[in-house]
Amino acid sequence: MLYIARDDRDTIDMFRKYLYTYLKENKLKYSDQRERVLKILYSQSYPISIDFIVKKLNDERDGASYATVSRHIKFFQKINFLITINKTKNTYLLKKNIDELLGRKNCILSEKDAKRIIDAGDFGVCYEPIIRLLDMSVYGYEALSRFKHKGEQLSPEIFFKSVHDNTSLFFSLEMELKKFQLHNAIEDKKLFLNFDPDICIEDKKIDLWFELLHPHKNVVVEVIENSDDESIDNVERFIQWLKKYDFPFAYDDYGKPNSLFFPMLLEQSSYIKLDIFFLHAIKKSLSYLEILKGIVEYSKKRGKNTILEGVETEEDLKIAQEVGIDCIQGYLFKSQFISIWNKDK
Repeated sequence: MLYIARDDRDTIDMFRKYLYTYLKENKLKYSDQRERVLKILYSQSYPISIDFIVKKLNDERDGASYATVSRHIKFFQKINFLITINKTKNTYLLKKNIDELLGRKNCILSEKDAKRIIDAGDFGVCYEPIIRLLDMSVYGYEALSRFKHKGEQLSPEIFFKSVHDNTSLFFSLEMELKKFQLHNAIEDKKLFLNFDPDICIEDKKIDLWFELLHPHKNVVVEVIENSDDESIDNVERFIQWLKKYDFPFAYDDYGKPNSLFFPMLLEQSSYIKLDIFFLHAIKKSLSYLEILKGIVEYSKKRGKNTILEGVETEEDLKIAQEVGIDCIQGYLFKSQFISIWNKDK
């Protein structure tokens, strides 16, 4: 099993490009077979199962010779071998394997580098649409930070990991990013902003966040969890602040594996953002469909909006419709993503 985080689009795109380049450079015949490989990759939700791709290639060998298909399969089995040599389940280590597979150097960012990125204006925002399922209209946008380092795009995960332990620096950089996201927000639509509770604890910083956010009436705060051992006290203090200033907020990534469960956050949030885990789980066992239905029913009774994340295929869309989800978001709507870079302004 090869795991690529669903939000790590840079790695996903690079992985696909690597596969296509390999197939092309090795002059594997029948271009339709190469396209079939890419189609399989696009159609399958992540994580990627190498065994699944091998099976699909075996099943779909029409139009290609046995030798061509065999070479494709051996290639994927080689990838599988490289990745399973390290038996750890740690996501970061698996990503290091991907870096080696792609010929990339592992990117370790220093605090100085992170500050230099913001000072130089090498950042941007991608507004990912949140679609109202009732009429497929755009309900709002989630603002996702984007970065460039040494002329190449940098994973947001790497950027935020580099500054997380320095809360003063983390706060100041996030302030600049949020100002940019608010300034370029799409008018008359809800704007979902991700907030880490660790930079919303001290009274002085809370006051500054209030000054920044208060003039914007359409903001919804997404309470994110940055680690498995996230402090419950910090989250609860953050919720109290949001309630005090009457900011609507969302429970982000609800149902994400290895995350902590906060009943207080679930009960008091205005939105419940359901993790892509549910889509993966439902495809393996329909019992998870009943669990998801129960969460949606609870939300409706409590007047909360549900947003299903990670909708990438028509099959995902049908699941959302069957369950009665209010809104959806994901790569299925990539044509509606809006990207703005600071240096382009």
